[in-house]
Amino acid sequence: MKKKFVAANKRVLENQQIVTAEKLSNVTDINQAQKIRTLCVLLVLEAVVSFRSAPRILALFNLKTPLELAWIPHFTSVINWNLRVGGYQFKTGHPAISKG
Repeated sequence: MKKKFVAANKRVLENQQIVTAEKLSNVTDINQAQKIRTLCVLLVLEAVVSFRSAPRILALFNLKTPLELAWIPHFTSVINWNLRVGGYQFKTGHPAISKG
C-alpha cells in the first residue's frame, strides 16, 4: 500500500516540475566562502574592529574595489566564527594572537 502511494506521488512530482532553474538560489564557491570567513575573523582579531563593522567593511570593499565578493555575511555569523576560533585556541592552548 505504501509503495503504491509513493510511486503515485513520485509521478505527480515529476509532472509538476517543482524544482526549476528559476527557483534555485545562487551557490557560493566553498573556497571563496572560506576566504570571506577568514577575512572577517582576521578583521576582528587583527584589526580590532567590532563584529558589526566587519561585514560593513567588506561591503565597502565590495563597492569601492575590484574585490567582487559573492556575499556579505551577517554580523551574527562573524560572532559565531570568532567564538569557534576562540574555542579552538582554548582547547589546543594556542595563544590568541602572536605578534612577532
